[in-house]
Amino acid sequence: MVYLFSKLVKGKKYYYLGENKFINGQSKRIIETYLGSADNLKKILDNNSVTPKEIESISYGLPMALINICEEINFVKIIDKHCPKRNQGLSVGEHILIDLINRIDEQQSHNKLGGWFSKTILRKIFRVKSAYLSSQGYWNHWQFLNENKIEDIQKDLLPNIIKDIDLNQIFYDPTNFTTFIDDKHKENPDGKKRHKVSIANYGKPKSGVRGLRQINLALLVTKDFGIPLWNKPFEGNINDVTFFKNFINSLVDKIEIFAKHCKNITLVMDKGNNSPKNIEKIDKDLHFYFLGSLAPSQYKELLRIPIEKFKIKYTSSQGEIMKAHALKKEVFGKDCSIVITHNKKTAYNQKIRIEKALSKSSDYLKSAKTKLNGHQWTEKDKVLIRISSTISKFHASKLIDWKLEGENEKLTLNFKKNEEELEIVRNSYGKNILFTNNNFLSSIEIIQGYHDKNIVEESIRRLKNKHIISFTPEYCWTDESVRAHSFTCVMALLFYSLLRKKVSENKLKLSGEEIINNLRDIRQDLLIMPKSKKVYKIIEKMNSTQKDLYCILNLNKYES
Repeated sequence: MVYLFSKLVKGKKYYYLGENKFINGQSKRIIETYLGSADNLKKILDNNSVTPKEIESISYGLPMALINICEEINFVKIIDKHCPKRNQGLSVGEHILIDLINRIDEQQSHNKLGGWFSKTILRKIFRVKSAYLSSQGYWNHWQFLNENKIEDIQKDLLPNIIKDIDLNQIFYDPTNFTTFIDDKHKENPDGKKRHKVSIANYGKPKSGVRGLRQINLALLVTKDFGIPLWNKPFEGNINDVTFFKNFINSLVDKIEIFAKHCKNITLVMDKGNNSPKNIEKIDKDLHFYFLGSLAPSQYKELLRIPIEKFKIKYTSSQGEIMKAHALKKEVFGKDCSIVITHNKKTAYNQKIRIEKALSKSSDYLKSAKTKLNGHQWTEKDKVLIRISSTISKFHASKLIDWKLEGENEKLTLNFKKNEEELEIVRNSYGKNILFTNNNFLSSIEIIQGYHDKNIVEESIRRLKNKHIISFTPEYCWTDESVRAHSFTCVMALLFYSLLRKKVSENKLKLSGEEIINNLRDIRQDLLIMPKSKKVYKIIEKMNSTQKDLYCILNLNKYES
């Protein structure tokens, strides 16, 4: 980075041209050129002052930072190795790279991608016209990325990603994304392959938006920076515990790669993936330890342990002192360490919520009892549906037993609290049951390890962020396109995470959003002088944070 500075010599100010580079974590001056006094500079400027004919400002910092990461992990070459095409225009890997850079920088539809591309340094790196980038072009290239090739690409990328990353704990979690693929796109009267969209199906959306098809996505990330190691989209009507065995099968051929970097890996997952077969496959097929939580309703005897026995104390992420109780127990046929945690604040909130649900349900059923056999309360089937849906809205279906008897116009309603279920619920207030077969972990490490699963949840939130990456809306009408779109979005998350890692390793404390925003503001000006075809390139004025990022990320590659 070149800059102007002055020195005071015998009371007079003299100017110098300096250039700094980042050496051993510090910015050091490597060139110092004498320019003279202010009068000398004025003469030089007076003799050479010419107003540029044209000035164009293009995006420089963020695209260049991501291009450097691409080269470090050999991203484009690995994709092109598995998806070869004739040497015409951009390769498949280059298409994916440009798309993911756009998703991090300024997410556009593929029809508008060319306009964004023409305003970035990428146009100097990839010598194609902006009109070349189009929706049709991407759909054509996405056909090269079938399910098996995406698996092979991820396998080849893995050693480049994990070479200096802690793998003692990795985190798995599936999520889903709603899509606007309509039912008519499921129809295929002519038997055309490209109209098959079986991956988009109705399921239970985590967003709460019902009535739309969804695409499920399984994600495996690291503890540090949530770097995605593996991902796989799957049908929207398949539940988490059913797909989990497919996840394990996909990782089996990658075991040797993991083993070279870490011998003792603990897989952290949510209770939605629990089953005896899944636990057995983690142990026998992957040779990983597992750490997760248990459904309280299935371990009632653990919930009955009195709070007085909770002797372990630990500090939560909010700085609150919590209590826990540890024991050994066989779970899913494995000898496991069990830790039951208790949170007073959560227990109080759950108690209030349950009491409100009971109160609302009881009041509603009392009111319904008085309305029976009156106007709109005479048909048994309709009354059953009405009461059932209302109690369900209060989240009290299991807490109250009610029964509608009799025939039309002679209905009777009886109800009472489900004391057995209430006892289980009350015993579970504020409690979480954690389990692991990694008996080398202390109780505190088990608690911390499970609480760190918010890392994969944070990665999922980034995929759903409307300003960076943004998985939805996805305008894809084939299974191949859906998988290619999903792969592109997760690779954008990979680049974003590696960028955060690189900045953090150089002792610069910035959030991911701060890094992105500062890099976006590093721009290059192209100056076209009169009577000359030569284009002069200069980086616009940067603040101190941008200067640090410029040096750390080696952004001077296309500066001149």
